[in-house]
Amino acid sequence: MTTQIRINRADQLHAQADTLFVAAERIEQFSRACAASNNPEGSACWQRIAKIYLIEAEAFAVKAEKITGKRS
Repeated sequence: MTTQIRINRADQLHAQADTLFVAAERIEQFSRACAASNNPEGSACWQRIAKIYLIEAEAFAVKAEKITGKRS
């Protein structure tokens, strides 16, 4: 992979990670709203969904760092 292609790929992965981190924060707001309205089941559901988003975001960030050599 050429350097420019690697940089472009890393940029794509970072963008995807950023999008997922933002989405996870929004979903966590739903969880907090459910908790505030005495809906523990809804809160727990939104927490699980946010956790999945965070796991995926971290995976994209790690891939990007490996491509750029910031992580081995």
